[in-house]
Amino acid sequence: ASINMYSMIIPTQIDFMPFYNTVGDSEKEAIDYFYSNFNPRVKNINVYDTLKEKFDNNEYVYFRTDHHWTALGAYYAYRKMGEDMGFTPMELSEFQKGEVPDFLGYLYSQAEATGLSQHKDTIEYYKNAVNDIEFKCVTYSYIPGEEFLYHGKMFDPGQGTSYTMFLGGDQPYIEIDSQSPNDRTLLMIKDSYSNALLPWLTCAYNKIIVIDARTFDQSITKVLNTTPIDDFLITNYIMGTNFRDYIKMCMDIY
Repeated sequence: ASINMYSMIIPTQIDFMPFYNTVGDSEKEAIDYFYSNFNPRVKNINVYDTLKEKFDNNEYVYFRTDHHWTALGAYYAYRKMGEDMGFTPMELSEFQKGEVPDFLGYLYSQAEATGLSQHKDTIEYYKNAVNDIEFKCVTYSYIPGEEFLYHGKMFDPGQGTSYTMFLGGDQPYIEIDSQSPNDRTLLMIKDSYSNALLPWLTCAYNKIIVIDARTFDQSITKVLNTTPIDDFLITNYIMGTNFRDYIKMCMDIY
């Protein structure tokens, strides 16, 4: 059977702030340019308008002190993905909300702007019986030529006040088996934005294989040739389109 191919490029909140439009290029124009040049077989999931609408309505879809989106921002993307990929998303009311307060993220640490400490973020997470599960992680990088196995958690507040509470951070290779009634398999090439997205997607797929192109040093083609999958998704935030590892992996697939 033919594999469905998807691409989702995620904007940052900077593109929704008029002040920054005068100091940088338009992320929307860049995303539209990429999509217009893709192979027609690749279906583009445009979350730009969805996120802009929620941001303009003052919903908490991006952190203030970090460059990532929040779990709520990822939820709205998950709903848009359902429209484009053919699955029925769950409602927020079907999840139990948890909070980790006093988060100061990457932008705070890089800018060294002490004033931001007065605008701390809260890391929200949403869990239920389907997505509150462990996953198997294979790390290739630590021991050359060997696999290092461990089981991680989709949500781990024990990580402290950090975005790494989602999946325990960026892992080279993850296999997730969930209790989703949707008997489909997704192969996903991701960056860190996807860490907050994957807990939602476990509700749409009962098997997900996740590869981080920045640290995975094996053959993506081998994975594609040896694992039956239904849907193939490349997702990254707009800055990731400049990452050489991503570009090289995409070229290797072709």
